[in-house]
Amino acid sequence: MLIPSDTGTVTLTLINTASQYSVTINDKDYDTNAQINKVELIGSDEIIVTTDAYQNMGVLGPGDAINLSFNVMVGDDADCGTEHLQLTLTGSSHTYNAKWSIPIKIETAGIKIIPSKPLKLACDGGKIEFDVANTHSSTFTSVSIKPLADDITFTPTEYFIGTMEPDELFTIEFDCEVTGNSSDDANLNLHAEYRNGNNQHEVILNNRVIKIEPAVPEGNTSEVMIGAALLLLVVVGVGIYYRKRRKN
Repeated sequence: MLIPSDTGTVTLTLINTASQYSVTINDKDYDTNAQINKVELIGSDEIIVTTDAYQNMGVLGPGDAINLSFNVMVGDDADCGTEHLQLTLTGSSHTYNAKWSIPIKIETAGIKIIPSKPLKLACDGGKIEFDVANTHSSTFTSVSIKPLADDITFTPTEYFIGTMEPDELFTIEFDCEVTGNSSDDANLNLHAEYRNGNNQHEVILNNRVIKIEPAVPEGNTSEVMIGAALLLLVVVGVGIYYRKRRKN
């Protein structure tokens, strides 16, 4: 399954399905050898064929087969769907000419990254977690995810997943250290790299925002502790007063 901008190889097998070297029709003998003068794969609006036509390939006898390979390239802006290439064969006469439709599927789906927990950090850091899914119909290899944000250091700097089958999901986690003094939210960019066959893909996915909780000033912390102590004294005092009343 190809992705826009991918290159690939279409391999076709031509077989002479005759079982004998001649056949008799209406008292006339006909040779079953297939003379192949030209085989060409013609592209479509979305797919370019980069391999030239095969010329003067000789004779294909009964039961013989030959493999043909054509390199193709999908356009960068190709739509999701099925493209039909045309394979044409030119024989020794018009009778032996043939055409076939060759379907090639294009799919725009790829790697999807979803936060599995709220993107929120304390003023000094914390952890963020993502679910990474392969939404494509093909297996991806060398999958890796790299987060980038100003004033945040991620560990690991890049998470290598490796091979992902179709519809497979991995959960990944990063330790985060907030290195800046600002409590402003941080813009997060997630860079995904993966291979579809021999095609390398690099995309930026799910630009998101990490919420950074502001630090509590030291003076406010002391006031909170004093307030809690006063509350404790009041509660204890009420308890003692209540117990004395019961004794009286």
